[in-house]
Amino acid sequence: MRFVCMMAMVLLSHGAFAEEIEMQWSQLTERAVEAALKAGAILKEGFGSCCQISSKEGSQNYVTQYDVMAENAIIDHVHAKYPDHAILAEESGASRLDQSSTVWIIDPLDGTRNFINRFPLFCVSIGVAVKGEIIAGVIYLPMLDQLFIAEKGKGAMLNGQRIRVSEQNRLDRSFLTTGYPSGAKDGALVQQTIDAMPKIREFEVQVRELGSAAIQLAYVASGVFEGFWIAEALPWDYAAGKILVEEAGGAVSCVDGGPLDIFRESSVLASNSALHEAMLDMLGSSFMGRRWSAAQYRADHHQGPAVEPA
Repeated sequence: MRFVCMMAMVLLSHGAFAEEIEMQWSQLTERAVEAALKAGAILKEGFGSCCQISSKEGSQNYVTQYDVMAENAIIDHVHAKYPDHAILAEESGASRLDQSSTVWIIDPLDGTRNFINRFPLFCVSIGVAVKGEIIAGVIYLPMLDQLFIAEKGKGAMLNGQRIRVSEQNRLDRSFLTTGYPSGAKDGALVQQTIDAMPKIREFEVQVRELGSAAIQLAYVASGVFEGFWIAEALPWDYAAGKILVEEAGGAVSCVDGGPLDIFRESSVLASNSALHEAMLDMLGSSFMGRRWSAAQYRADHHQGPAVEPA
């Protein structure tokens, strides 16, 4: 079956390459798109209405009835065609992980606090992993009608246009984004991020926080941002975004440079590839106490490879 995504929309990207194409996706990807659109319709209908809000573990970590309704719609749609596939979802948890090599990693509403406060920047995020590798990802922003799709080996698209990461290779000209862990058992990681910001600003970068790791990863993929980092995220926060960034030509790792384990809580660093090493060094000096100064970067690093820490 051919699934064609040809919705017309202008990219938000300031430097992304866009090409309108007709893409034939796999059946898994098609199903993920259908599920994301169904969930997005639920969120759009509920946006601005009275929410039933419950608290989860962590600071300001909330769930509404729309999180649950959207997640149920996704799981029902997946299991209608793939009843034996495993699920790893934010609200309902894990099922069949030891019984299937295909796992659907689902965040039905990433940006719940934005949703609650009627700030229209939130999304549905669905990643599909086969034998431990993410092979498809879909992120849908219902209020902006932005549909991001990626599949291993087929590239990444936004509303029918192929997207690429930014080509910016100077850290001091970069536009970055970060997040504050909402599910942390204590405030240490949030405070660590806050404390690191003065050091990071010494590198003359511009930083924004949007309240949705999935959206921030999608915007790295489309070239809006050159990089994103967060000290702690869960698989459903980054699964779909990871393949979007990689298929758009970017790089994804832990903040210390190690590989991500897609089934575990982890720090995340995503970039346009050109600035990945520089961001690792910048975050290393800010978070890990490595002695690498912004002054040294400004003197030696504008055009070349990352300077080795002293």
